[in-house]
Amino acid sequence: MKFIESEVVELKKEFSETIEKEIISFLNTNGGTIYIGIDDTGNIIGVNRSDEILRNIADIITTKILPTATELVKSSVELINNKLVVEIRVIKGIKHLYYLKKFGLSPNGCYVRIGTSCRSLNDEEIAIRYNSDNLKRATISEIPSHRKNLTFGILKNYFIQNKKHINEETFEENLNLRTEDGKYNYLAELLADENDLSIKVARFDGTDKSKILQRNEYGFTCLLLAMQKAFDYCDVINVTKTTIVPPNRIDERLFDMEAFREAWFNACLHNLWIEKVPPAVYVFSDRIEIVSNGGIPNNLTEEDFFNGVSKPVNDELSKIFLQLNLMEQMGFGVPAVVKSYGKQSYHISKSTIIVSIPFDKNVKKTTKEKTTLETTLETTLETKRKTANKILDLIIANKNITIVEIAQTLNLTRDGVNYQIKEMKEKGIIERVGSTKSGYWKINF
Repeated sequence: MKFIESEVVELKKEFSETIEKEIISFLNTNGGTIYIGIDDTGNIIGVNRSDEILRNIADIITTKILPTATELVKSSVELINNKLVVEIRVIKGIKHLYYLKKFGLSPNGCYVRIGTSCRSLNDEEIAIRYNSDNLKRATISEIPSHRKNLTFGILKNYFIQNKKHINEETFEENLNLRTEDGKYNYLAELLADENDLSIKVARFDGTDKSKILQRNEYGFTCLLLAMQKAFDYCDVINVTKTTIVPPNRIDERLFDMEAFREAWFNACLHNLWIEKVPPAVYVFSDRIEIVSNGGIPNNLTEEDFFNGVSKPVNDELSKIFLQLNLMEQMGFGVPAVVKSYGKQSYHISKSTIIVSIPFDKNVKKTTKEKTTLETTLETTLETKRKTANKILDLIIANKNITIVEIAQTLNLTRDGVNYQIKEMKEKGIIERVGSTKSGYWKINF
């Protein structure tokens, strides 16, 4: 048998990282076969450690490619001329576009097969393929999570707080947290007690990003909790100017917190999570910006967008938001922001939506600059608050967790944990029900 490279055949002398690009290119074109152990002139070299190569290929298929392509890529070891050759058969993909998860929908993540070469798609080509009316967009409910053992203690607690009944047997099914083949999906991963999600809030010195003052991360936990923590932080930095005009007291804030809330929660809801790029908040000296990934949804004009026409990017997530009263109604957020700050507060591109909320100059003028001592104190308090939040997250996830287990998990001393627990008890955030050994923690939200 003679081996010649073509539009549907790729020859590789040995396994390398470029294999993942070749698989993507075949998925996005007409399918094909990759042979490892045959050089580009067709000479059969053979491979060593074929089992290791198969494991590496399996890892690529299951963890590095989106949407899932496990049924489209099959690998095996063949004996050709008494030498072992790895054969990877790739069927043309059935989804709109396949890409490498670590790079997302970018030229570094999207490839096609042109002749005997693997070529990356440019941004315009990606947009055309991805936004085509004739192609189906993958959703966070269809994409499998790479995590297998997920728990949802925090999510369930949100439902309990909102007086929603929970049926343990049907909870995951009701919220559509699994793919059709029974695996946890990316929606489940976003809402799980532990995940890889990290939302960033960054503060800058000035009106651009040239000098960063502070960078906070809220995440690696349930999306609902992470987005609330980011919101709470922004509420803290939203200073208030108070004017007493007897008998009235007038409070003015640096920015409209209700408009910010709508913009932030909208960004979290409509973010294109399948690209693995979370929304972010940037705080400048004159404004606060909320950045979400994905642009305006398909088949929605800017006029529709500003009029509040709703077309959720993440339909199942929007249903959960509605159930938990995280949004009043579909399509309310954008008009609410426009009412306060006008259409000019939105900066829309094909890949992002940025909401820029200006600071009230009168309030900003009365805000004194922090001294070094005040900045140090603020940093200390922020570190302390982060530790308390981590402890609270563990308690929410496991009401029976012990002081020792908390200390071991967070690499803290028992005295340090006890100090934080004491403060939270005094503030009424938590309480201990029952004895130290057989009791449990109760959260008072």
